[in-house]
Amino acid sequence: MIGFSYFLLLWLGVGLLTGFKALFVDQVYDEEFKQELIESCSPRMQQNMDELFLKGKIKIMMFYVLSGLLPVGIKIVGLLKRD
Repeated sequence: MIGFSYFLLLWLGVGLLTGFKALFVDQVYDEEFKQELIESCSPRMQQNMDELFLKGKIKIMMFYVLSGLLPVGIKIVGLLKRD
């Protein structure tokens, strides 16, 4: 049972770090994309854009945390195939 606990902590920890990397280093939601989307929408929709982007970041982070080691494995396989 303690092994499963360690595995679960490792899974969630790697997912959390991968999510932070995707959001803040790779910048999945960069500011240029945000400004372009705000300019293309109607004036009434602009009020809800900040809430939309905050919820989007939370959803992306939760996806990475729950998927754990899978994004890391996919990234490694992609790097190996590229060579």
